Formats: sequence, structure tokens, C-alpha cells
Amino acid sequence: MLNREPNNLNNHLMSRICVIDENFDRPSPPFIQEAFEALGHETATVFSSTRPRVRLQEELEGSRADLFVAIQNVGFLTGDILAVPRLAGVKKAILFYDEPMSSFFLFGKKHPFIRAPQACGAHFFIWDGYWRRKMEAAAGWKSGATHLAAETKHFGPDRREAIAGIRHCAVFLGNVPSAAFMEKAEASLPPLYRNVAAMVRRRIAEGVYGLNPFETMGGVIRDLPSSDREQILGQIESYLDSTPDFTLPLAPHIALRKLAWQIGKRETRLRAMRAAASAAPLAILSDIKHADVAGRDELMHALAGGKGREILFVDTSDASYYQLAHFYRSGLLHLQSTDPQSVEGGIPYRVFQCAACAAPLLSDFKKELAGCFAPDREILLYQDDRDLPDALRKAVANPSRLREIGRAAYERFLSEHTWTHRMGALLKIMGPLN
Repeated sequence: MLNREPNNLNNHLMSRICVIDENFDRPSPPFIQEAFEALGHETATVFSSTRPRVRLQEELEGSRADLFVAIQNVGFLTGDILAVPRLAGVKKAILFYDEPMSSFFLFGKKHPFIRAPQACGAHFFIWDGYWRRKMEAAAGWKSGATHLAAETKHFGPDRREAIAGIRHCAVFLGNVPSAAFMEKAEASLPPLYRNVAAMVRRRIAEGVYGLNPFETMGGVIRDLPSSDREQILGQIESYLDSTPDFTLPLAPHIALRKLAWQIGKRETRLRAMRAAASAAPLAILSDIKHADVAGRDELMHALAGGKGREILFVDTSDASYYQLAHFYRSGLLHLQSTDPQSVEGGIPYRVFQCAACAAPLLSDFKKELAGCFAPDREILLYQDDRDLPDALRKAVANPSRLREIGRAAYERFLSEHTWTHRMGALLKIMGPLN
């Protein structure tokens, strides 16, 4: 099948684009750089960590970039440098493919790294409408919408052989935080925050599927006695007004926020897997040897044995990013229960990587999904853990239809959802670079 990635999505002359990567020791896969190169641009990569600030500024200035592209809080870490006179006139794009509020809380609202991206004229692109609204209210950011994607270089229907032993199974690929990890994180909090965490855990367990853990945490804090509520809110405001000391442990409100997300992730994934295991053979592909991840015995107990259904495990502890296509090519179909940091419309990597491998996907509903893939033709959807079993039973009963859905998703992926499409759309928004 022909690869229909675009090579003319923008009308710019060739420009030099510098991608700023945060991790020097383990750099991210260069799919963004490859996308710009496919569009006819020259790229460079500068690593923002493990080097002196003066040296970093020299490298950024020496990149001769017409555009800087930074992902997540790399923009905060380099914002003051990007605002220096020699770089101030260069266009910048800061992409948030995860929750930006975590970075905001980490650095504090008056920290120069928060203000610097705006001061140097950066364009923000946030993947989820919920976070776009939150960051406009918190930091005044005006953000464009964006989606994740996948690359054809490492994902495709013929990239890897499937795992033979699970070809009859519905597949869940991902980790579940272990109970021991959650208990340790909760025990490390000060007493008042520990009490909030326990109430968050209880409300999420008793609430509807996919409950927003951040709104739940906010509701718990609002319901506290006034003295306790004001104590927490006062500590948060004081922290946001300060310059954080990164040599100290995380501030309690940040640790609580991270724990709330993990609570929501564990509950949502376990509910989805429990519902799936009641309807079809289930293969769980997970890092089951890691101490912070629920292992085989814990998952079997949490899933109640699948009520007699077959549950198989594949350990992904030693797997790399480049083996994901091998996993997505395996099984009858893949399952998604969206992590709670994607609280409104954020569409995870899994959706596009599955489509790139022509792997049919059964996902919980997110309103932006229908704009990317046609329901019942290119993707299958369920509302919550109550209707998941019936949706799964219907899906696995018709393997030929599943193959058709996978092929249709692949066609849609090639025409709209590669990283080349994403970066081409970004360049159109950014306007002429030179």
C-alpha cells in the first residue's frame, strides 16, 4: 500500500528548524525532526539538560534556527534564553502533549520560566481543550489545538510479526500503578494531605467510570473544614509565589496532584480490564516486573480471575519504544481506557499508533475521537465500564469486521494523522519563517 504522507503541506521555502529535547542521555525518538525533514526543511536538535546554561545559549544561538520547537516544560527550562535579544525574533512553538498544569505548579506562577515563553512570543499548542482553558485562566496562555500522531517509519501493518499466543485475545497494553506504590506515596504525605488523598481514592472508587481526579481532588479540598481548606490553599498560593527549590522533595500539593492522577489511572484501567475480562479472553501487556507496577498476582486478584475467562500476560519490562508496533500487531483488537490526565478531548498516542498498524481499537468515548476516526467504521467506542462487555462481545464475534475497521483506520491515518501532517499544520499556523 502506498504511503500517502504529505510532502507539500506548506508553501514555505526550506527553513532551519531546531527541536529542543530535554533529555540528553535518552533523547526522544526523532519523529518530529523526521516530519519536518519530510516537509523539506533542515533540522537540528539541541538538548536542554546536562549542560551549563551558557553553553546551552551558545548552542541555541549557533543553531541558526528560523523556528524553535520545544515539547512540554522544555519551553519553561529554556524560556529565559529564548528571550535574549539574538533569539527574541525567532519564532517558537511549545507543544504540550501531556498535562501542562503540572509544569505550571512545579515552577510557580511568578517564576521567570513561566513568563519567559510569552515574553519571547511563543505559540502554545495544547492537545486537550480542558487544559487549554485551564492554562488560559492560570497563566493567560492563548493556545491552539493540536493532536498527537504516529510515524510510518516505526509503525505499520507489516513492521513486526504478531505475538502468536495471544492472537485470539483482546489486548490491553499499559501499566497499572501497584497498590504498594500507592500506599507508599500516600504515606509520604503530611497528615492533612494524606487525609485528602484517602478521600479522593474513596470518591473515585465510588464514582462513575473515568472520573476526573483533579476535579475530584478540588471538590474534596472545597469540602474540608474551613481551617484545613485555607491551610492547603494558602500553602499552594505561597508556593506559586515563590521560586521553587528543586533540591527539596516535591511540595505536598504537587505530590498530592501526582497521586490523584495515579489513583484515577489505576481505578479507570482496572475497571476497564475487569469489564473486558468478563466478556472475552484478555491479554495484558505490561511492565509487570517493576516494583511500582501491579504484577500478575495483583492483577489477577483485582480482576477476580476474569470470572472464568482466560487472562494471559506478556511482560514488556525490557521493551523499547521501537517494539510497540510488534505489540499493536498482536491480538484480535486493542482496548483503551483513557488515562485521566486526558480529561476531555486529549487523544493518546495509542489511538494513532494502533491505526498506523491497522490494529482495530475499542476505546472509551472522547468527543474529539469522532473527528479523527469514524465511529463503527474506523474505530469502536464504548461509554463506560458498564457497556464495555457488550461492546467487546459484539466486536470479537466478527473478526472479519475487525480487520475491515483496522484497514479503514490505517487509511485514515495515512491521509490525516502522521506526524508530517501535524507539523505541516503547525507550520501553516506559524506563518512564513524566513
